[in-house]
Amino acid sequence: MENLEYSFIVNELKPAEGRHFSNAYRISEGKYRIRIGDIQLTLEPGVRLNIAKYLPESMEPDQIVLQMKKILDNSKLTSVSQYSGDRVVIFEFESRDGNATLVFEGFGKGNLVLVKDGKTVAAMREETWSDREIKRGKPYSLPKSNIIQNLKDALSEKYVIISLLKLPLGKEYAKHVLSLCGIDEKKPGNSLFQDEITKIETAISILVSNAKPYAVYSDGKITNFSLVRKPGSIQLSTLSEAMEEYFTNASPEKNEQVEKLERRLEKQESQLQSLIMEEEQLKSTVDEAYANFEKLDNILQKAKKTKLDELESVFPNSKVDKKKKEIELDV
Repeated sequence: MENLEYSFIVNELKPAEGRHFSNAYRISEGKYRIRIGDIQLTLEPGVRLNIAKYLPESMEPDQIVLQMKKILDNSKLTSVSQYSGDRVVIFEFESRDGNATLVFEGFGKGNLVLVKDGKTVAAMREETWSDREIKRGKPYSLPKSNIIQNLKDALSEKYVIISLLKLPLGKEYAKHVLSLCGIDEKKPGNSLFQDEITKIETAISILVSNAKPYAVYSDGKITNFSLVRKPGSIQLSTLSEAMEEYFTNASPEKNEQVEKLERRLEKQESQLQSLIMEEEQLKSTVDEAYANFEKLDNILQKAKKTKLDELESVFPNSKVDKKKKEIELDV
């Protein structure tokens, strides 16, 4: 799952807030299910988190399941949230015996950690890094997040795709944005022109505001799920439903010819979305110009009365191309 998908899932989980934890199950190695009210959740750290539709048989519980049954029994889920736009989801519970936290870590191999009084009670796996430790009885600290919310703050001399990976999107959606904008992934981030930055910001805004859950099919078989429409996509009511269908019914078989046609259609749809985005940008520019018509007209009249050699002194911070007889300035 990508960062943006976790954000989408957290919104789908909001109805579980205010309901009570009733049970936990171990489905397989590294895969769990918990029940909150009448909502069942599939938790597979490092892979996925979603509302469960299919309920497979459970197996013998491990330590974290036993501790969840004990500590979270009949406790109320007060909040579910995404940590800093990252692939970490936090479940906060409260009961007469005090508060407890269940942390779903979706990055790397993933982890599931039960925390009470600031200390780890149980975890799917115990781990140690230079700056944090997940170990029973030891203080628990959330992982350091490298997510940056603002595009301009994320840009550097590295490839622009690297810069976009710092945003709360995920690789798939970062690549989708650059494709819409027609910007090479390997272009240095600090070499982007202002209009390119604006293009990316607009594309991200459109992507996030228009995100919808899709199940992607090829040759009658589900092959993926996404928050953007792709060739063979069918829009579903929730991302959880799309994920359940994918993880339950996905087939590893591939059809080379179908994939080729899908790539071609995806490119065409990408071009269409790019044109739509360009139209919105042009409309925004026209609206802004109209709103500042008097100011722009005064500048234009002043420029007409100024000699070419005097333009830069009359208009500070401007760029004058004497060969083309053009002037560029910020308004």
